[in-house]
Amino acid sequence: MRLHMMELCGIGPFRHSQTIDFDTLTASGLFLIEGPTGSGKTTIIDAIVFALYGSLSGAESDTGRLRSHLCGPDEPTEITLTFSIDGVRHTITRNPAYERLKARGAGTTPERARQSLVVHDDITPPMREAREIGVYLQQRLGLTVEQFRRLVVLPQGEFDSLLRAKPADRYRTLSSLIDDRLLERVQDDLKRAADDAAQVRDAASARVEQLLDMGRQRAAEVLDPESIDDADPDALVTVLEGAAAEASAHLAALAPALDAARQSEAAARQGLAAAESAQQARQAIARASAGLDPRDAVLDDAGLRARASELIAQRTRLEPLAAWESLATDREREGQLVRAAAARVQGALDQARTDVERIPGQRRTLAAEVAQARGAAASLATLDSEVARWEGIADLLAQRDGLAALLAAARTEEAVAAEALQRARDATHDARRAAADLLRRQLDQRAAHLATLLVDGEACPVCGAAEHPHPATADTEPLVSDEDVSIADAAVRTADAGEAAADKSYRDAQQTTVTIDKDLAAVAAQVGDTTSADLAASLEQARTAAREAREAAEGLDALVEHDSALARAQEELAASIESLVDQAAAERAAVEAFDERVRTETARYLAERGDAETAHAAIEHIDSQRSAIEDLLQARSRAGDTSGGLDPAAAARVAAEAAEGLTRDHLAAQQRAIRVAEALTALSTLRAAWQEAVQLAEATASRTAATIQLGALVTARSNANIRKLTLQAYAVQRRFRAVLEAASVHLERMSSGKYSFALDETASGNAQAGLGIDIADAWSGQTRDPATLSGGETFYASLALALGLADVVREESGGVTLETLFVDEGFGSLDADTLSVVLDQLDALRARGRAVGVISHVAEMKEWVHDRIEIVPGPTPAAGSSLRQSGA
Repeated sequence: MRLHMMELCGIGPFRHSQTIDFDTLTASGLFLIEGPTGSGKTTIIDAIVFALYGSLSGAESDTGRLRSHLCGPDEPTEITLTFSIDGVRHTITRNPAYERLKARGAGTTPERARQSLVVHDDITPPMREAREIGVYLQQRLGLTVEQFRRLVVLPQGEFDSLLRAKPADRYRTLSSLIDDRLLERVQDDLKRAADDAAQVRDAASARVEQLLDMGRQRAAEVLDPESIDDADPDALVTVLEGAAAEASAHLAALAPALDAARQSEAAARQGLAAAESAQQARQAIARASAGLDPRDAVLDDAGLRARASELIAQRTRLEPLAAWESLATDREREGQLVRAAAARVQGALDQARTDVERIPGQRRTLAAEVAQARGAAASLATLDSEVARWEGIADLLAQRDGLAALLAAARTEEAVAAEALQRARDATHDARRAAADLLRRQLDQRAAHLATLLVDGEACPVCGAAEHPHPATADTEPLVSDEDVSIADAAVRTADAGEAAADKSYRDAQQTTVTIDKDLAAVAAQVGDTTSADLAASLEQARTAAREAREAAEGLDALVEHDSALARAQEELAASIESLVDQAAAERAAVEAFDERVRTETARYLAERGDAETAHAAIEHIDSQRSAIEDLLQARSRAGDTSGGLDPAAAARVAAEAAEGLTRDHLAAQQRAIRVAEALTALSTLRAAWQEAVQLAEATASRTAATIQLGALVTARSNANIRKLTLQAYAVQRRFRAVLEAASVHLERMSSGKYSFALDETASGNAQAGLGIDIADAWSGQTRDPATLSGGETFYASLALALGLADVVREESGGVTLETLFVDEGFGSLDADTLSVVLDQLDALRARGRAVGVISHVAEMKEWVHDRIEIVPGPTPAAGSSLRQSGA
């Protein structure tokens, strides 16, 4: 890439338009940018980097400082840079975002960042989108802005950082400048493959252990745990086969004894049933006797029947008293009703007295509300007018928002149309190139075409010879016919038509955007600085005031009517109080009469009830005694004579216990046999699965060993990786060696053969080891740490390292040749002789097609460098700086 011309205005200290002719300036290969500190030397580099990338050079630079603080709001900020890539000229124009004067009205408005790129090849259409321009230049230059800043522009205080950096920091710097993404992906892929292989291997081993644990757990359910320690499935199956045979033999031995015990138990149960029938009759007599009075229980059957008659007579006398007891709830409810009526009348009387006392105050409050409502009715017209004014402003804001949305959509359509136009132009370019290639191939194949027409014995239409010993032949490509050329021409015409249609769509979209933009500006001028938040608050305030006034005016009649109602209520309450006083006296008399009646009836009940707690309880006791007498009479009639003898229950119990014990033993033996058989079946299945899992684990370990070992090597996790370098770090180290070799060529020349670079592969830094730098001193035969160099030596060593890094990165990235290098400051640390040597070395770069721009305020530089740009401060601070270009 070569710089040709740059025009800038409103940038940094350069308030007015300035022009730099790089073609003239770089003719000698070395030029100087000089001026006082702070006059704007670094601003020139900022302008170049911003023009190419839309951002600034320098670790602490930011686009916010690009626009000159000297510019007024009506003065533009713009950079135009002309440069060539592979011989093709490009012109790019950019301006950053800044505040400018409004087109209409007072104040300023944001001016968005704009950019355009024109490629002077009669093929590529102009570009205006920042992303499109960025992608295009990134592809053509082959450098990111960070690489460009480090390799083309060496900013103040930064170009020696690579020399002094620690190995780990140097690794990060080199990784960002040298494209090692492919190796990084390979390293990551190998690591993932190794991790996946390790997971597969571990899963296979875990499956073997899982099956072994499952087998031991299953065997432990039926075997002694000590007999299965460390046993594999083969041994467990053998042990279970023996246990199964023992369980079957024990089960067969228990069967005859169990049958005999069950027969004895059946005979004993029959004898027990006969004895239980007689016993039940005796128990019924005892239960019936227990429910009677002891004196009644000893009576014979005739005495029991006489006692039952006496109980019936007692019950008849108690029934009226029980009925009076049942009405207790009704009497309580009646008392509650009488008292509630008296309380209700008294409450009404109290409330009426309270209400009549409250009415005078209510009427005074109502009079004040009437006066306020009349005032609100008088202001209603003014408030409605204010609401109408704010609603008009709301309509304008809605129009502005709608137009803003339409403008955004129109700009999107314009961008889409621009992309379509670019694709159409690319298609036209491809069609024309294809047609030209076909025509060229047809012309190149003229002789071969004529050779296809030759006939032995007939004259050649070119030379007239009748013999054709060496007719021309076509190359490996097929012959191009006239029809092929016609088809290609038709494709060109079709592409031209498509491009014309896309161009018209793009111009229409631009016109739509301009029209909407104008309409939006007109509406915005009418609205002024009113915001949506201000509008919403003011409109709501006006509407609320109008609504409250209207509601107050509408309620005036109701307020007047309410006052009249209060006057009427006051008269009605006075009359009601007199009536309620009489009602309250009557209700109190009713309560006293009820209480007297209840006291009289209760005294009579207590006298007739006697010693019983309640009449209901006495009746329940009589009924239970009558029922017990009837039960005793029935039990006596059923009871018969029972003879003594052996206890049948004891005999049945002994037989049942014997049968139960043998049944438990037989069931336990049976369950033991079943569990052992099930465990044997399960272990046989598990043994087959375990054997298969063992074979699979061995095969998996063999298959994954190489992948796991390779992943550990490239990620420095293997002991076989002695250097503990990752694959990516190793590649960076090898490239850094090439950087040092290239830089040593420059350093030897700058130091008159004294110094060169050497790679210190022992420098630590974890996985980034081996990126140390030593300075080889040819005069002493020893190596030095770069930190021991003097200020001047450090400067030209850093410069040599930067030049070597730029050479290697350019060769490896495949980018374009960078024909201009800028060095920002540092020459003040050099003595005269060293400065001469360094400048001669920089001048020698011209032989390889590169020019070097030195940025310095050192006065001695003027004696050495004749082509220069001088930055001249203005007569006043507000005038800004200007550029003056001169040469030998």
